[in-house]
Amino acid sequence: FPGGANEWRKYLEKNLDATVPKQKAKDGAYSVIVQFIVDKEGNISDVKTLTKHGYGMEEEGVRVIKKGPKWVPAMQNGKVVKAYRKQPITFYLGKEENIHSGKAEKNFSDNQLRSKVEFNKVVIVGFSDSAKNEKTEPSQKSTNDLHEITVIGYKSENAADNKIFTQTETPPSFPGGEEKWRKYLSVNAKGATPVNNGAPAGTYKVIIQFIVNTDSTITDVKAITNHGYGMEEEALRLIKKGPKWFPAKQNGHIVKAYAQQPITFQVQEEVTNKPITKSN
Repeated sequence: FPGGANEWRKYLEKNLDATVPKQKAKDGAYSVIVQFIVDKEGNISDVKTLTKHGYGMEEEGVRVIKKGPKWVPAMQNGKVVKAYRKQPITFYLGKEENIHSGKAEKNFSDNQLRSKVEFNKVVIVGFSDSAKNEKTEPSQKSTNDLHEITVIGYKSENAADNKIFTQTETPPSFPGGEEKWRKYLSVNAKGATPVNNGAPAGTYKVIIQFIVNTDSTITDVKAITNHGYGMEEEALRLIKKGPKWFPAKQNGHIVKAYAQQPITFQVQEEVTNKPITKSN
Protein backbone atom coordinates (compact mmCIF):
# COMPACT_ATOMS: atom_id res chain seq x y z
CA PHE A 1 0.00 0.00 0.00
CA PRO A 2 1.45 3.43 -0.88
CA GLY A 3 3.04 4.95 2.22
CA GLY A 4 3.28 1.64 4.04
CA ALA A 5 1.57 0.40 7.18
CA ASN A 6 0.75 3.80 8.67
CA GLU A 7 -1.00 5.04 5.54
CA TRP A 8 -2.85 1.72 5.17
CA ARG A 9 -4.10 2.04 8.73
CA LYS A 10 -5.22 5.64 8.14
CA TYR A 11 -7.02 4.59 4.97
CA LEU A 12 -8.93 1.84 6.77
CA GLU A 13 -9.81 4.05 9.73
CA LYS A 14 -11.33 6.54 7.30
CA ASN A 15 -13.05 4.17 4.89
CA LEU A 16 -14.04 0.94 6.63
CA ASP A 17 -17.72 0.72 7.55
CA ALA A 18 -17.86 0.20 11.31
CA THR A 19 -21.39 -1.24 11.16
CA VAL A 20 -20.08 -4.44 9.56
CA PRO A 21 -20.58 -7.21 10.62
CA LYS A 22 -24.28 -6.59 10.97
CA GLN A 23 -26.13 -6.72 14.27
CA LYS A 24 -27.43 -10.25 13.64
CA ALA A 25 -23.94 -11.75 13.47
CA LYS A 26 -22.85 -13.78 16.48
CA ASP A 27 -20.12 -12.45 18.76
CA GLY A 28 -16.68 -13.55 17.67
CA ALA A 29 -13.70 -12.91 15.43
CA TYR A 30 -14.08 -13.23 11.66
CA SER A 31 -10.94 -13.08 9.51
CA VAL A 32 -11.81 -12.12 5.94
CA ILE A 33 -9.16 -12.82 3.28
CA VAL A 34 -9.28 -10.64 0.17
CA GLN A 35 -7.13 -11.71 -2.78
CA PHE A 36 -6.27 -9.47 -5.72
CA ILE A 37 -3.61 -8.80 -8.34
CA VAL A 38 -1.34 -5.75 -8.38
CA ASP A 39 0.00 -5.20 -11.91
CA LYS A 40 3.24 -3.47 -12.91
CA GLU A 41 1.52 -0.04 -12.91
CA GLY A 42 0.04 -0.57 -9.44
CA ASN A 43 -3.49 -1.19 -10.72
CA ILE A 44 -5.66 -3.64 -8.80
CA SER A 45 -7.68 -6.34 -10.54
CA ASP A 46 -9.35 -9.72 -9.92
CA VAL A 47 -10.46 -8.73 -6.42
CA LYS A 48 -12.21 -11.60 -4.64
CA THR A 49 -12.57 -13.13 -1.21
CA LEU A 50 -11.31 -16.54 -0.14
CA THR A 51 -13.61 -16.69 2.89
CA LYS A 52 -17.40 -16.87 3.25
CA HIS A 53 -18.31 -15.62 6.72
CA GLY A 54 -21.26 -13.60 5.41
CA TYR A 55 -23.02 -10.75 7.26
CA GLY A 56 -21.63 -8.30 4.68
CA MET A 57 -18.01 -8.74 5.76
CA GLU A 58 -16.67 -10.09 2.49
CA GLU A 59 -18.47 -7.37 0.52
CA GLU A 60 -16.97 -4.70 2.79
CA GLY A 61 -13.49 -6.14 2.44
CA VAL A 62 -13.77 -6.15 -1.35
CA ARG A 63 -15.19 -2.61 -1.36
CA VAL A 64 -12.34 -1.03 0.59
CA ILE A 65 -9.74 -2.73 -1.61
CA LYS A 66 -11.44 -1.63 -4.84
CA LYS A 67 -12.04 1.90 -3.58
CA GLY A 68 -8.43 2.50 -2.60
CA PRO A 69 -5.54 4.03 -4.53
CA LYS A 70 -3.04 2.21 -6.69
CA TRP A 71 -0.61 -0.03 -4.83
CA VAL A 72 3.17 -0.07 -5.11
CA PRO A 73 3.89 -3.06 -7.38
CA ALA A 74 5.99 -6.05 -6.40
CA MET A 75 9.68 -6.46 -7.22
CA GLN A 76 11.41 -9.68 -8.22
CA ASN A 77 15.12 -9.90 -9.12
CA GLY A 78 15.27 -6.12 -9.36
CA LYS A 79 12.33 -5.89 -11.75
CA VAL A 80 8.76 -4.70 -11.30
CA VAL A 81 6.42 -7.69 -11.62
CA LYS A 82 2.73 -8.51 -11.56
CA ALA A 83 1.84 -10.32 -8.33
CA TYR A 84 -0.96 -11.73 -6.23
CA ARG A 85 -1.71 -10.19 -2.87
CA LYS A 86 -3.75 -11.62 0.00
CA GLN A 87 -5.00 -9.10 2.53
CA PRO A 88 -6.61 -10.33 5.78
CA ILE A 89 -9.06 -8.05 7.59
CA THR A 90 -10.39 -9.38 10.88
CA PHE A 91 -13.77 -8.21 12.14
CA TYR A 92 -14.59 -8.73 15.81
CA LEU A 93 -18.14 -8.40 17.06
CA GLY A 94 -18.77 -8.27 20.78
CA LYS A 95 -20.10 -6.24 23.66
CA GLU A 96 -17.98 -3.24 24.62
CA GLU A 97 -17.59 -4.29 28.25
CA ASN A 98 -16.24 -7.68 27.14
CA ILE A 99 -13.65 -6.04 24.92
CA HIS A 100 -12.38 -3.73 27.64
CA SER A 101 -12.41 -6.48 30.26
CA GLY A 102 -10.10 -8.62 28.15
CA LYS A 103 -12.70 -11.22 27.17
CA ALA A 104 -12.59 -10.35 23.47
CA GLU A 105 -9.09 -11.43 22.59
CA LYS A 106 -6.12 -11.78 24.91
CA ASN A 107 -4.04 -9.26 22.95
CA PHE A 108 -6.60 -6.43 23.22
CA SER A 109 -5.96 -3.81 25.88
CA ASP A 110 -7.43 -0.37 26.58
CA ASN A 111 -4.39 1.47 25.27
CA GLN A 112 -4.67 -0.40 21.95
CA LEU A 113 -8.30 0.50 21.37
CA ARG A 114 -8.64 3.64 19.24
CA SER A 115 -12.32 4.55 18.93
CA LYS A 116 -13.77 6.83 16.25
CA VAL A 117 -17.42 7.06 17.31
CA GLU A 118 -19.66 6.21 20.22
CA PHE A 119 -21.13 3.05 18.74
CA ASN A 120 -19.95 0.52 16.14
CA LYS A 121 -16.40 1.71 16.57
CA VAL A 122 -13.67 1.06 14.05
CA VAL A 123 -10.62 0.02 15.98
CA ILE A 124 -7.29 -0.73 14.36
CA VAL A 125 -5.58 -3.03 16.80
CA GLY A 126 -2.18 -3.60 15.25
CA PHE A 127 -0.01 -4.84 12.45
CA SER A 128 2.23 -7.86 12.06
CA ASP A 129 4.63 -8.51 9.22
CA SER A 130 4.73 -12.07 7.98
CA ALA A 131 7.98 -14.00 8.19
CA LYS A 132 8.21 -14.05 4.43
CA ASN A 133 8.46 -10.98 2.28
CA GLU A 134 8.37 -12.66 -1.09
CA LYS A 135 6.12 -11.60 -3.96
CA THR A 136 5.67 -13.86 -6.94
CA GLU A 137 4.01 -13.90 -10.32
CA PRO A 138 0.22 -14.42 -10.19
CA SER A 139 0.45 -17.95 -11.51
CA GLN A 140 2.27 -18.94 -8.29
CA LYS A 141 -0.36 -17.41 -5.98
CA SER A 142 1.61 -15.68 -3.23
CA THR A 143 0.44 -16.31 0.33
CA ASN A 144 2.12 -13.14 1.55
CA ASP A 145 -0.08 -11.67 4.32
CA LEU A 146 1.15 -8.29 5.59
CA HIS A 147 -0.33 -5.82 8.03
CA GLU A 148 -3.40 -7.68 9.23
CA ILE A 149 -6.20 -5.35 10.28
CA THR A 150 -8.64 -6.05 13.09
CA VAL A 151 -11.93 -4.17 13.11
CA ILE A 152 -14.10 -4.28 16.22
CA GLY A 153 -17.82 -3.59 16.03
CA TYR A 154 -19.42 -3.09 19.42
CA LYS A 155 -22.81 -4.73 19.81
CA SER A 156 -24.77 -2.55 22.19
CA GLU A 157 -27.13 -3.98 24.77
CA ASN A 158 -29.70 -1.39 23.70
CA ALA A 159 -30.93 -1.92 20.14
CA ALA A 160 -31.87 1.76 19.97
CA ASP A 161 -28.18 2.64 20.02
CA ASN A 162 -27.79 1.31 16.49
CA LYS A 163 -30.99 2.58 14.93
CA ILE A 164 -31.41 5.64 12.73
CA PHE A 165 -33.12 8.36 14.75
CA THR A 166 -35.77 10.63 13.26
CA GLN A 167 -35.90 12.95 16.28
CA THR A 168 -33.03 13.68 18.65
CA GLU A 169 -32.21 16.01 21.51
CA THR A 170 -29.50 17.64 19.39
CA PRO A 171 -30.26 17.28 15.66
CA PRO A 172 -27.59 17.03 12.94
CA SER A 173 -26.26 20.41 11.88
CA PHE A 174 -24.18 22.05 9.18
CA PRO A 175 -20.70 22.95 10.52
CA GLY A 176 -20.75 26.59 11.56
CA GLY A 177 -24.53 26.82 11.75
CA GLU A 178 -26.96 28.83 9.65
CA GLU A 179 -24.48 31.58 8.82
CA LYS A 180 -21.98 29.14 7.32
CA TRP A 181 -24.81 27.33 5.52
CA ARG A 182 -25.92 30.57 3.86
CA LYS A 183 -22.33 31.35 2.86
CA TYR A 184 -21.96 27.86 1.43
CA LEU A 185 -25.11 28.30 -0.66
CA SER A 186 -24.10 31.76 -1.87
CA VAL A 187 -20.80 30.40 -3.16
CA ASN A 188 -21.94 27.04 -4.54
CA ALA A 189 -25.64 27.20 -5.46
CA LYS A 190 -26.67 27.66 -9.07
CA GLY A 191 -29.65 29.91 -8.42
CA ALA A 192 -30.53 30.27 -12.09
CA THR A 193 -31.24 26.54 -12.47
CA PRO A 194 -35.08 26.79 -12.51
CA VAL A 195 -34.99 29.88 -14.74
CA ASN A 196 -32.71 28.15 -17.24
CA ASN A 197 -35.09 25.20 -17.30
CA GLY A 198 -38.21 27.30 -17.92
CA ALA A 199 -39.85 27.25 -14.50
CA PRO A 200 -42.80 29.65 -14.06
CA ALA A 201 -42.49 32.53 -11.62
CA GLY A 202 -42.91 31.50 -8.03
CA THR A 203 -41.23 30.26 -4.86
CA TYR A 204 -40.21 26.61 -4.70
CA LYS A 205 -39.11 24.95 -1.47
CA VAL A 206 -37.09 21.82 -2.21
CA ILE A 207 -36.62 19.42 0.71
CA ILE A 208 -33.66 17.04 0.77
CA GLN A 209 -33.53 14.14 3.22
CA PHE A 210 -30.34 12.32 4.16
CA ILE A 211 -28.66 10.43 6.97
CA VAL A 212 -25.84 11.92 9.05
CA ASN A 213 -23.79 9.02 10.38
CA THR A 214 -21.91 8.96 13.67
CA ASP A 215 -18.65 9.66 11.80
CA SER A 216 -20.27 12.79 10.24
CA THR A 217 -20.49 11.30 6.74
CA ILE A 218 -23.68 11.80 4.71
CA THR A 219 -25.53 8.92 3.03
CA ASP A 220 -28.91 8.06 1.50
CA VAL A 221 -29.41 11.53 0.04
CA LYS A 222 -32.79 11.92 -1.70
CA ALA A 223 -35.36 14.57 -2.54
CA ILE A 224 -38.74 14.57 -0.80
CA THR A 225 -40.25 17.13 -3.19
CA ASN A 226 -40.71 16.94 -6.96
CA HIS A 227 -40.98 20.49 -8.31
CA GLY A 228 -38.89 19.64 -11.35
CA TYR A 229 -37.03 22.11 -13.59
CA GLY A 230 -33.72 20.76 -12.28
CA MET A 231 -34.23 22.09 -8.76
CA GLU A 232 -34.15 18.75 -6.94
CA GLU A 233 -31.02 17.73 -8.85
CA GLU A 234 -29.28 20.98 -7.92
CA ALA A 235 -30.26 20.65 -4.26
CA LEU A 236 -28.98 17.05 -4.19
CA ARG A 237 -25.70 18.22 -5.69
CA LEU A 238 -25.28 20.87 -3.01
CA ILE A 239 -25.79 18.40 -0.16
CA LYS A 240 -23.53 15.74 -1.66
CA LYS A 241 -20.81 18.24 -2.53
CA GLY A 242 -20.77 19.89 0.87
CA PRO A 243 -18.67 19.16 3.97
CA LYS A 244 -19.41 16.59 6.64
CA TRP A 245 -22.17 17.54 9.08
CA PHE A 246 -22.05 17.48 12.87
CA PRO A 247 -23.87 14.28 13.95
CA ALA A 248 -26.91 14.18 16.22
CA LYS A 249 -26.80 13.46 19.95
CA GLN A 250 -29.26 11.51 22.04
CA ASN A 251 -28.92 10.84 25.78
CA GLY A 252 -25.37 12.14 25.67
CA HIS A 253 -24.32 9.81 22.84
CA ILE A 254 -23.50 10.53 19.21
CA VAL A 255 -26.13 8.76 17.08
CA LYS A 256 -27.04 8.15 13.47
CA ALA A 257 -29.99 10.32 12.46
CA TYR A 258 -32.08 11.56 9.57
CA ALA A 259 -31.84 15.21 8.55
CA GLN A 260 -34.06 17.27 6.25
CA GLN A 261 -32.72 20.42 4.65
CA PRO A 262 -34.99 22.85 2.77
CA ILE A 263 -33.49 24.85 -0.11
CA THR A 264 -35.72 27.56 -1.58
CA PHE A 265 -35.55 28.70 -5.20
CA GLN A 266 -37.26 31.90 -6.36
CA VAL A 267 -38.22 32.68 -9.94
CA GLN A 268 -39.33 36.26 -10.54
CA GLU A 269 -41.16 37.66 -13.54
CA GLU A 270 -39.09 40.01 -15.64
CA VAL A 271 -40.29 43.63 -15.36
CA THR A 272 -40.17 45.60 -18.60
CA ASN A 273 -40.41 49.37 -18.76
CA LYS A 274 -42.84 50.42 -21.50
CA PRO A 275 -42.65 53.98 -22.93
CA ILE A 276 -45.37 56.33 -21.71
CA THR A 277 -47.27 58.30 -24.39
CA LYS A 278 -49.21 61.44 -23.58
CA SER A 279 -52.04 62.93 -25.64
CA ASN A 280 -52.47 66.68 -25.98
